[in-house]
Amino acid sequence: MNIGLYIKQLRTEQNKTLHQVAVGTNIDATLLSKIERGSRFATEEQIAKIARFFCIPLETLQTKSIAEKIIKEYGLNETTLNALQIVQEEFETYKTNKNE
Repeated sequence: MNIGLYIKQLRTEQNKTLHQVAVGTNIDATLLSKIERGSRFATEEQIAKIARFFCIPLETLQTKSIAEKIIKEYGLNETTLNALQIVQEEFETYKTNKNE
């Protein structure tokens, strides 16, 4: 599920209108609507405001945002998967070196 649908799901589960979220986050309702529809990416600042509003971990939204940007930029294909596996290997090396 992309970040926009996730935000919309949170909003509907908490019975909030787009206007209520806009007021609570100080983000324009039109922009929030575009984020929910996936036609705009939220900035890091907007992601933080949305996470605070819905009382969810910031990392949850950041992770979804990064994943969505990767998919939108590179697509869902074997090459992207291979690149992500290289990134995972690099992170494993990073974690190992960090713990030493």
